[in-house]
Amino acid sequence: MITIRPACLWPPGSSYLDLGPEPRVAPEPAMQPPSTEVLGPARSCRARIVILSSPELVHGAPMPQNNSSTETHEIVLSLHSVNNVKHTKDEAYYGMATNHTAEADVPVTSEHPAKLWVGMESIVSIRVFLHSRGGNSAEDRSIGQISIPIREMLDICGPCIYYTWLLLDPWSAYGSQSRSQVADRFRRAFSEVSASLHSPRICISLTEVSVEPSQWIASEKDRAFYHDPLFVSHAQHVQTVKAYFDFCERNGSLLQRAVVRQPSHLSVEASDLQRQLEKLAAKQREEEVARLQSELDNITDEANRHIESRNSQIIKLKAEWQRLLEVEEPTIEAQRLEALERLQAARKQSVDLQKQAEGTDADMKKLRAAVQTLREEKAALMTEVQEIYSAHNTGTAPRVPAAKAEMRLLPDPKEILGDRKRL
Repeated sequence: MITIRPACLWPPGSSYLDLGPEPRVAPEPAMQPPSTEVLGPARSCRARIVILSSPELVHGAPMPQNNSSTETHEIVLSLHSVNNVKHTKDEAYYGMATNHTAEADVPVTSEHPAKLWVGMESIVSIRVFLHSRGGNSAEDRSIGQISIPIREMLDICGPCIYYTWLLLDPWSAYGSQSRSQVADRFRRAFSEVSASLHSPRICISLTEVSVEPSQWIASEKDRAFYHDPLFVSHAQHVQTVKAYFDFCERNGSLLQRAVVRQPSHLSVEASDLQRQLEKLAAKQREEEVARLQSELDNITDEANRHIESRNSQIIKLKAEWQRLLEVEEPTIEAQRLEALERLQAARKQSVDLQKQAEGTDADMKKLRAAVQTLREEKAALMTEVQEIYSAHNTGTAPRVPAAKAEMRLLPDPKEILGDRKRL
């Protein structure tokens, strides 16, 4: 079985890769298990990039006419996807980037691009490896490589490479081919993608460090300058998708012809089977209809019983209500009138008591005033009596202020005592 994945079914800038930054450490892949299947976009891969020479290159800007032959520029290389590589379920992709003048390898992915210094005559090579999980990295096997001559790349793709597919060549030692051979292989790797749908290939981008693709639409100058890389990328993707559609149509027509060529006895058996299925389906439908009708009848009978029960309850309630109107209502009305009369009598009695209370309040005030007067007179009388008795004991006449005759309630003690002395 072959798994076919169109060349460009995701927007530029996205990635299927999920790689760690450590060199030669294979991340967990998400690959199809059978070793006979052909992969779609790889989710775990790295690449090895080698610079064979180091003159000058300008990416993302016009090439100056008076460049020095030794001038170099820094570029960014991203590996977005790997397709159509046979592998086992325990193998994962990885890659490394290295400059022959540098000391250490550099991993490259879409999330972790490699930065390299190259010139006009440089050749950038990408090599992809497979690593068996749990195995020794020395046993990793190469699944292909591609070399990109910078001068020819500028002629074909424009000032940079943007999401472009390249076919992978079999492994070979770097430096074993002349520059013209490398250039011819690069042209075939670029132009034969749609003709070799099931060959191993990679999708890469190569731009200058200062270039930001998301800003290309900001100015008319950038849109015009980067038109060629975008046009090349989209044209290649359109051709590849069309090739996939043609492939699917060819396979579809072959399948239809195979169906037409089936023996007649198979079609007869299919017709008999179809009739049996139709009879079985009709019988099942009839049984289902009968079951549903029985359930509907049961529900209807139950509903009728509930309705009859509720009707009898309604009749009883109406009779009770009528009896209350005829018997209980007159009694309740008489009780209401009697209570109303008692209420009116109580209100009248309350008014009378309130008036009596007002008259009683006036009498009480008068009585309180009289009591207060008596208390004052009693106190004055007691004072006079004490003075009289004191004077009688000492033999001096008490000095008691004379009181008016009309204000005295008792006779003057002097009169009584004076009469006793004369006797």
